Amino acid sequence: MTKLRRFALSATLCLPLALLGCGGSSGSSTNVNVWNFVGGGTTANALGSYGTAGVAGGQPGARTLAATWADGSGRLWMFGGNGYAAAGAAGELSDLWRYDSASGQWTWVSGSTSTGATGSYAAGGAPGARDAAQTWTDGSGNFWMYGGHGVDGSGTTGMLGDLWEYTSTGGWAFVGGSQAANNATNGTTAPGSREAAATWVDSSGNLWMFGGNGYDSNSALGALGDFWEYSGGKWVLKGGSTVKSAAGSWGTQGQAAAGVVPSARYGAAAWVDASGRFWLFGGYGLDSAGTFGELADLWMFDPTTSMWTWVAGASTAQAVGSYGSVGLPASTNAPGARAFATTWRDASGNLWLFGGFGLDGYGVVGPLNDLWEYSVSTSSWIWVSGSNAANAAGVFSGTGVAPGARYGAAGWTDSSGRQWFFGGSALGTLPSTGPIQPTAPFNDLWNRTP
Repeated sequence: MTKLRRFALSATLCLPLALLGCGGSSGSSTNVNVWNFVGGGTTANALGSYGTAGVAGGQPGARTLAATWADGSGRLWMFGGNGYAAAGAAGELSDLWRYDSASGQWTWVSGSTSTGATGSYAAGGAPGARDAAQTWTDGSGNFWMYGGHGVDGSGTTGMLGDLWEYTSTGGWAFVGGSQAANNATNGTTAPGSREAAATWVDSSGNLWMFGGNGYDSNSALGALGDFWEYSGGKWVLKGGSTVKSAAGSWGTQGQAAAGVVPSARYGAAAWVDASGRFWLFGGYGLDSAGTFGELADLWMFDPTTSMWTWVAGASTAQAVGSYGSVGLPASTNAPGARAFATTWRDASGNLWLFGGFGLDGYGVVGPLNDLWEYSVSTSSWIWVSGSNAANAAGVFSGTGVAPGARYGAAGWTDSSGRQWFFGGSALGTLPSTGPIQPTAPFNDLWNRTP
């Protein structure tokens, strides 16, 4: 089984197995059939079937926290993650896959069929195995990837700080950053090694990154709250602290102001709306009382004013979900605190959020399968489908088809506006202390049309 060995997410005493629900929680699941089960396995820990590189017909193994992007032809791309290769135990992956939504087939494009591959930084090389990397797609449709947790050029495993670009014609190219793991933030000129940061692309095609779990300017490892822009081949520090565990400043809800800034966190959900504003939801980090936990605060950053606004949600950790009624917006609706959710933006600029690891409507902590829509125009959350209780089982056929609870799933929006996701992890067991250890990754593929 794969491990999220370094993410110190909180836990309860409920010990779910795979996708079975926790006893003592009587939450109901909706029967709204909004999801289509496209393919892949219906059980955890599946090995990959690679076939021949460049030839359609393979199947990626189960994994979580993979890097993804979609091209202009409607094809979905996926790199690495933490899970299963062609054989052996789970680990960090470096395989590159492409899914053609027209033919319904996966193609193994390149990369190793084993876990733990070392990075190659020379011309013609490729990134080493990794998960939880920071990703963007620029205005030309090229894919960018920074860091993650994985293997550097010398075979050392740790936090990475390398920047890569992938193009359909030239493949991978190492752009810059450190070729060695676990490097510190370099003042105001380069971010340090990290994983699970929030990322955006502005209207000019520049890359932006906030927080993550990594190394600060003192070479200390922890939750980060620094805010960076990559433009013209250079990194620029735009705000936040370069020291780990930075406190946030929530200010007055709904009002932008100088000095207002989210706290240090990782695993947050991120979107860009139709007006080019950046949105950030939850993650695992510090709340307004200085306590670590899953968060449920919703933030907006306007690149034209360079100001943050705390839009909604609790400023304290471990907020319980407030679901209301399925399909009905309400000012009191709010997703529970969570990290590692899957997100999309639809053609109207509304924000979509699925699952993650966090709190359900009963205060139980675990993987979730609830689907939420946030309407930017009405400033309200809508519970669209899924269960209001954690650890919901998946339904793969018949009435009420829906994916089971999970976190760290790979997500895409194709050229037709359909929302897709692949894999992710359901919880295996919870330790009494320390970070979550064993998890069970999946390799099922789902889509829906919003």
